[in-house]
Amino acid sequence: MTRRRDEGPRPLDETLSSLAKRVRRVNLTELESVRVVWSDVVPKVLADRCLPVLLKAGTLVVEVPNGAFAQRVREDSSEIVRELHRRGFLQVVDISAVVGATGNPGKNQNETPSPVD
Repeated sequence: MTRRRDEGPRPLDETLSSLAKRVRRVNLTELESVRVVWSDVVPKVLADRCLPVLLKAGTLVVEVPNGAFAQRVREDSSEIVRELHRRGFLQVVDISAVVGATGNPGKNQNETPSPVD
């Protein structure tokens, strides 16, 4: 049903129904479960400064403090996915790093992770 502007405000249930159809579901329970094991899955330097923020369509999005950490997450992504699979998170098939404000505010944002072993 299309409403014209001059018909006044839409009923709340109609608005919510329309909005619900447009919002994609995100599994926050699964994301929280990944966060619980994150520090056991990645090296300490990544666990301390990087945080999984979204799990959508098989991609785990990890927020990192800078480009150096993003590179490290990309370099370790195959190993991270394997370790998550080993722990039962089979829906994670890829890792994506995004630079954001994650990390300990007291730490230097220009810090770089230790080299990959």
